[in-house]
Amino acid sequence: MQPDYLSQDVFDREIERISYGVWHAVAFLSDLRNPNDFVLEQIGRKEVIIQNVGGRVCAFTNVCPHRFSAIHNVPKGNRALVCPYHQWRFDQNGCASFPAIADASQITHKPHLERWRVEAVGNVVYVCLNTSAPPLREYLGPSWAWIEAVSLSSGHEYETFETEIRANWKVIINNTIEFYHAYSVHPQTFRPMIDAPLRALEVLPTSQPHIHYAMRLKSDKQIRLDNLIGKTLKRPSIIGRNSYEHLYSFPNMTIGHVNGRSFSYFRYVPISPTATKLIARTWMPKPEKPSETIAQFCRDYAAENGPFIRKVSDEDKAICETVQRGLASRPPDWPQHFLGDENLIAQFHRDYFAIMG
Repeated sequence: MQPDYLSQDVFDREIERISYGVWHAVAFLSDLRNPNDFVLEQIGRKEVIIQNVGGRVCAFTNVCPHRFSAIHNVPKGNRALVCPYHQWRFDQNGCASFPAIADASQITHKPHLERWRVEAVGNVVYVCLNTSAPPLREYLGPSWAWIEAVSLSSGHEYETFETEIRANWKVIINNTIEFYHAYSVHPQTFRPMIDAPLRALEVLPTSQPHIHYAMRLKSDKQIRLDNLIGKTLKRPSIIGRNSYEHLYSFPNMTIGHVNGRSFSYFRYVPISPTATKLIARTWMPKPEKPSETIAQFCRDYAAENGPFIRKVSDEDKAICETVQRGLASRPPDWPQHFLGDENLIAQFHRDYFAIMG
């Protein structure tokens, strides 16, 4: 059985089973340091507020229960959790209080916002609407410790961008969890860095439905640069191999790094059966002892590596859109063929159908 990449009916079922059923990476604690800091994220058809309310990170659907106004109107900012229409104010539990001018005597039950579960691992904030889903630590399994180590080792954020990819989100995930395409799609970016034959150095322990692998590097330049950074910047002890390492956290985030030199977090927001928003953010490792010399080193490295990340992303975007175009003409009885470590895609398909039912 293969996933459907075109059907609106399937996309609608994915919203119910996946968007509202499992944990989603949505933000970073560093975005929410101050009381009233907030970000808005789209999950399924719901716009979700993730906000620091009185020192606690909370998440609510962005709609007031009074007359159904949106509470926040910008992607991020610092503003109290107050509806702009009639000034209803909400606490950490989403419960409403009313301005003095209001007569609330006719309200027979206490209004409240639709509340999402919130948990953080390291610097990464996850939310879930499903009250019966397991706790985040159980959901992530062995990936919890790795995400914690990597995210807490992330220092200066130097590259951030968003783009829309005209492809189904599953096409994009298929592409992120295989590296057979590295020679053909990334000839000037990834290809010079990787060993042949193309294979996983190691498929790392995780729990379903997440996927974690390391891919061997070959370039002496990569090793020399890694040693240079290792002398000046703190690197998590979990990273000890000459490799590109990649974690897919089902359903919407990937984290990748080359030898711990910088950490790229890509989040994928399904828009329609044939469109997905990519949100990309990249950090340098946190320095052991900050100094102006190290700060300048990081700026120089970021100036070189930022365009590299964007170029790789643009190359992947182009090929995913090409695949989506081909899918529209694919004979329905054609199977997909998985070579070598492309079997990780088959694993993603099995996990996907287990959740979809």
